[in-house]
Amino acid sequence: MLKNYLKTSVRNLLKNPLSSFINVFGLAMAIGCCIVVYAFLSFDLSVDQQHEKKDRLFMVSPVVNRDGEANAFGQSPTPIGRHLAQDFPQVKRMTRIADRNVIVRNGDNVYHEWLRLVDADFLEMFSFPLRSGNLDALKDRNNVVISENMAIKYFGENLDPMGQTINLRFASGQKINFTVAGVAEKFPKESSIRFNCLLNIDILNTAEPDFTPTDWASNLAATFIELESPTHIDAIRSNQSSYLKYVNEAQPDYPVERFNYEPLSTLHERSNYIRNDISDEADQEARVVLVIIGLFMITLACLNYLNIAISSSTRRLKEIGVRKVIGASKQLLIGQFIMENILLSSIALIMGFIIAIFLLIPGFNTLFTVDISFDMLSYQLYIFLGSLLLVTAIASGAYPAVYISKFPAVTIFRGAVLFGRKNKLTKIFLTVQFILACITVVTATMIYRNTQYQKNRDWGYDQQSTLVTPVSDFQAFTTLRNEMLNHPDVISTSGSGEHFGANMTEAIIQ
Repeated sequence: MLKNYLKTSVRNLLKNPLSSFINVFGLAMAIGCCIVVYAFLSFDLSVDQQHEKKDRLFMVSPVVNRDGEANAFGQSPTPIGRHLAQDFPQVKRMTRIADRNVIVRNGDNVYHEWLRLVDADFLEMFSFPLRSGNLDALKDRNNVVISENMAIKYFGENLDPMGQTINLRFASGQKINFTVAGVAEKFPKESSIRFNCLLNIDILNTAEPDFTPTDWASNLAATFIELESPTHIDAIRSNQSSYLKYVNEAQPDYPVERFNYEPLSTLHERSNYIRNDISDEADQEARVVLVIIGLFMITLACLNYLNIAISSSTRRLKEIGVRKVIGASKQLLIGQFIMENILLSSIALIMGFIIAIFLLIPGFNTLFTVDISFDMLSYQLYIFLGSLLLVTAIASGAYPAVYISKFPAVTIFRGAVLFGRKNKLTKIFLTVQFILACITVVTATMIYRNTQYQKNRDWGYDQQSTLVTPVSDFQAFTTLRNEMLNHPDVISTSGSGEHFGANMTEAIIQ
């Protein structure tokens, strides 16, 4: 029976090539858009999820009251990490994180580099696999762990960086030699927490004489703790009065109401509500807009199929009547039409997948300067595609199958059946389809024009001819400026306290 259904379905598709093409192409484009939405959400929701201990790692987040508003911060008091590790047996490990700009000397080459200073347990807590070296490399304060990109930048692809020496000059003027004791593997693109160069944070006692690990008035980029179990965080949350006393005595102008402890597993998701945290912010608005567009597109395509299927059914009246005369039941006819729609939806799914991979996703990445993709071996992808096929086939084919198969054979042969002319539901479908089409076109046009406006707007300077480079201090800026002014191709130079576009956004805790 299924073989017969399949043969009949193929014949009907080939017999009506125009309507078949319109249905297949419309569904394919809608499915392609849904695949783009899935790829974006899959990428966005997987940020920092590669860390094995993500559910047991918590970032300390002070909540500061400013002008009656509670603002959560990613930066935390310098001593709080050690106090938590000492005061709570539930804390298995702790790492402080500080960021610095330094000058790196490698042979005759001098670079300005961003580095991250952490405690020795950092590599044990976070899942950053090393291409070379051991996870305990940072226990020696004179060791450095570098990224794969930095290894290639300083030592090339042929020279083994392990055991090599690099010289770092800190803002204080201190120059210290470090031995490369580890090289990290290439970071996955879903990772928002990265590093170029890792040092033991205790080196700041030497590199920066004014660094005071016990100063509650100073802040670090972040503090993370690792617990034996995620449930232990409740005991820590309920015993923080002493820490509040220390920090508020040290900086009374910015009183801390409480300390939040944000799991790494949700840090990216919650980053919009945490100021100055080390994770990239999640784009909540983009998620909502893309999901709405995907739903609009698939609904529009299904409605288009519904209307075409009903209006084109007049060509199959005799087939339906003959089938009923020879004993075909309503259920068998419904099965036939559903099979046709599954075949059509399967073809559309394959076409939509190809369109998404080779056209829509590259275009999306170019338009919004992102790099989304998905794992072709992921079982979630095939669950999504199967579910999309099932939903599309049923949503677009169920009503036409039931509607077409309900008429008696006698009525069909008398010529008394007029499909779609007086069907109120068909008129509703056409109206809704028209409204959705208008909304989709207007929304797509607005998004495209806004994107082009943002890319082409006048920022007050020539973006193509202006170069920005970070420097470690004012002395380095003065030296670089004097050299640049002597270059014949440099028109002018200027200094800035922050990079173009840098800002501090308000994050309110409700």
